[in-house]
Amino acid sequence: QNISLGSVHLKPDDPYRGEEMIKLANWISVNNSNLIIVGDFNWGYRRTAYIENYLGEKRIKAMHDSGTVFQLFYELSYLVKAKANKLRTNMGFRKSGYFYDQILISPDLSDNLADGGEFLKDCGIFAYDLRSGFMKQTDNYIEAERSKGLNKYIDLLYKDNDIANEAILSKTRSNVDYYSKDYTTFFVSDHRIVWVQIDVFDN
Repeated sequence: QNISLGSVHLKPDDPYRGEEMIKLANWISVNNSNLIIVGDFNWGYRRTAYIENYLGEKRIKAMHDSGTVFQLFYELSYLVKAKANKLRTNMGFRKSGYFYDQILISPDLSDNLADGGEFLKDCGIFAYDLRSGFMKQTDNYIEAERSKGLNKYIDLLYKDNDIANEAILSKTRSNVDYYSKDYTTFFVSDHRIVWVQIDVFDN
């Protein structure tokens, strides 16, 4: 079978994000055969943008409700603000996180979900975070790079026996650690891997 695969990333701080979502909905309506759309749609930023964002999210939700498109993780996306003890796609560095990533598929393909659409059997999240050796190594490397100037400054202060700014140094070092988490996600990703398995071949 021929399958159209697309990737979407809607910026949360773009006031016209909702218009892009409506364009996406229009495209789905016209090209609704065997399509899979994945990406970071950034739901939930409606409070900081134009009214089109309400309309855009409402349009996609209506398409799911009417069966025009099947949205995996629908319940988490619209009904739950994912806390630390629940499934979420954000990397577990700093964010408590919402559930931003999406997978939209056409009804024909939703009928072929490998395990009948059961959550975390045919679709789910690969959760790697700072417990991963690679992620920990990456975070340590970035923190060390961002600390080079600070460490040189500290060496000079202690060389001159000037420790009057100890509180400032402590706060600065804390900020370096805090923001290094952001740069780690910029280097890798701020989201975990999301997948969907579809049986598109005849047995």
